[in-house]
Amino acid sequence: NQRKNKPNTSATDEKKRKIALSGSLLYSKNTTEIDDSKYSTSSFSGSVAYGHFLNKYLIIKGGLAFSYSVDDDTDESSDLKFIFAGLTLFFEHFYIGIEGGIGIMENTYKDSYDDEIKYESNINLVTIPAGLLIWISKNVALDIGIKYMKMFYKDENESGNDVSGTELQIGWIGTRIFF
Repeated sequence: NQRKNKPNTSATDEKKRKIALSGSLLYSKNTTEIDDSKYSTSSFSGSVAYGHFLNKYLIIKGGLAFSYSVDDDTDESSDLKFIFAGLTLFFEHFYIGIEGGIGIMENTYKDSYDDEIKYESNINLVTIPAGLLIWISKNVALDIGIKYMKMFYKDENESGNDVSGTELQIGWIGTRIFF
């Protein structure tokens, strides 16, 4: 038996991989308890990104993302849109990166007179995404990921307080396409 020479189809083949496109979606349901009060929110988030391989393992990328959250009891909502850029260490079945971004968060709530109030805040954020890649073809991988996110902004509502928030998002599901 002679073995046939097969071309290298490795996902990390530097000669074959120059561009990385990705898109992800996440739906979450959160419950928060503060003192004797309990809050429940539903969120839907997504992102798209374009990346370029700097070498076999390093991708520089940029993208757009959104997140919409609504309080299930009060209908208060938060709508976040941002742009981001970052670096990703890419291995055949795993990646980890760091990203920074800026955006706008619009909050909507009803005051004591039942009037709808809207205000916007400028947001800065840092994220650390990581995930597993399950290859479904030579150029396409299913992406199952997690993301640690730290946000900083000034609350433009009456308080004017500086705010920072931290999230650990588990369950991002998306697709990555490599050219």
